[in-house]
Order: sequence, then C-alpha cells, then structure tokens
Amino acid sequence: RPQEFNMIHIVFQNRGDLAIKKFDIAYQWEGKWTLLKEIDNPEGFRRLVLPVKDTQASRLRITLKDQAVSGGICEIRVYEESPKTLEMAQRAMEVMKTEIGEVNLPWEND
Repeated sequence: RPQEFNMIHIVFQNRGDLAIKKFDIAYQWEGKWTLLKEIDNPEGFRRLVLPVKDTQASRLRITLKDQAVSGGICEIRVYEESPKTLEMAQRAMEVMKTEIGEVNLPWEND
C-alpha cells in the first residue's frame, strides 16, 4: 500500500571492493516512475541511511549500476522521520566518509 517517507535504509550483501557502489532509487506514484536519488557509494559501505525529500510512493525501484559486482540487496526499509533524526542520519553518513569510518546511529546501539 502507498507509504509516506523521508528516509531510506538499504543494506547490501557485501562491503568494500565487493559492495554496490552506484545505484538509482526511483519511486512510483499513480502509475508514474520518478527518479528520487542517484547514489554514489565509492567507499563501498554495506549499510546506507539516506535522507530523501518527503515522498509518497506505492513502490520503490533500485537500479544497480555496478555490472561487475555480483552481490545484492539484503534489506530496504523506509521511514517517516523527524527533522532532527534526518539531520543525525545525514551527519552519520558524513562521518562514515572520514577516517573514523562506519558508525552506529543512536537507535542501532544495543
């Protein structure tokens, strides 16, 4: 059924050299497909938390652009999050691209 969301979590099978590094996210609404975001993941992260514009969709489509990579997608989740949570997720993704590396978001800590 249609969902409203502003954040997408994607988990791949692999990380590093075996990870998916380029893909597009599109959504379908009222029968029309629209590109939502083009993703470049040169670091090869396995888990991506992607803030996106407020979106309402009946379907999502992920188009993988890496022909040489044999891995796939393990999980896709969508959420409607508060502005503060979106900001935290964006900062966490920026930190992941530094020497600190991959970090857990607050809700992922056990």
